[in-house]
Amino acid sequence: MRPIKFLSLQGKEVHVKPLSLEGRGVGERVNAVINKAITLSPALSPQGRGSYRWQFEFFMKTDLKLSFSQSRYLVGGMTLAHAVGLVVVYIVEWPVLLKIPASLAVVASWLFYVRRDALLKPRDSVIVMSLRRDGGVEATTREGVMIVGRQMAGSFVHPWFTTILWRPDGARFSRAVVVMPDSLPADQFRELRVWLKWRWIDGAQDKNL
Repeated sequence: MRPIKFLSLQGKEVHVKPLSLEGRGVGERVNAVINKAITLSPALSPQGRGSYRWQFEFFMKTDLKLSFSQSRYLVGGMTLAHAVGLVVVYIVEWPVLLKIPASLAVVASWLFYVRRDALLKPRDSVIVMSLRRDGGVEATTREGVMIVGRQMAGSFVHPWFTTILWRPDGARFSRAVVVMPDSLPADQFRELRVWLKWRWIDGAQDKNL
């Protein structure tokens, strides 16, 4: 690929080789773009080298506040999953006396998780969550109770859905918050994915950010 020639803000001629992302994973692509921006920062910014890194680090050192809303996508996903469960119950060669309670259990599970995680109806449903830069979590329920905890390893990040794994202080088990694209405003959903992907690597805080 031939270098691209352009003028910087200082009026200097700069030659830049196009960035090739072919064959790279998502994480490698993001790293390549960030490193390229840092390399070009002396030419692109009058503030000199490091201005792009400063902006990136400033975001990663800021607490992230999330305001959840009801998710139709999550309702649909849970409905489909439980429908598959019902089909499996009726396919398996069980006695009718076993199929009936098993079916009722699947329906009860669907009602419980849809109300709690998708529609946020129960009083203990988390509607606001703050992820602190020190790894702490502050979750506020619908009835206004604040629960303090810690971010845990194992959060899943994907453009279609993301999970936040955390554990309240004093609890024995971790909890997962499923976040769909319509659970948050678009900018918050994007910031959440960046936060979980880059600030927390393999469940450990990135000391370089």
